[in-house]
Amino acid sequence: MKKIFFISIVVIALLVGCANESERKYSSNGGWGRDTIFSFGDIDGRFAILNASKELDTTIWSLCDIKNQKTIDDIYNYKDVNPYAYTIGEKGYTKLNYNTGEYIQSKNLIDFTDIDIDIFKKLKLKDLTKKDN
Repeated sequence: MKKIFFISIVVIALLVGCANESERKYSSNGGWGRDTIFSFGDIDGRFAILNASKELDTTIWSLCDIKNQKTIDDIYNYKDVNPYAYTIGEKGYTKLNYNTGEYIQSKNLIDFTDIDIDIFKKLKLKDLTKKDN
């Protein structure tokens, strides 16, 4: 009887440990769980890309500030270039410094540096090739 009890406790502990481990890989922000596609930020994962919806053949994500519970933009594509997240979405182009929380958002590429423009152009091309496949 003691042996069965001991084995049961070990199995339960392993299952609980595995469940907690899989929960952490989705998000470090605790409250958004499996909707989180990607989290930004070294420690707290303050910024995240969340699965918003799927319209026709296009997946829509939301770039969110989890700490302030604010949606920055609904986006189609993103790229993480530490410490920046580059996105293309409804509000245009966004360059987010996820270490400071500051971001630049514009529908005009002229408002960004040449390096930023190259990254946005590659993102846009990547997005177009995804739609063709």
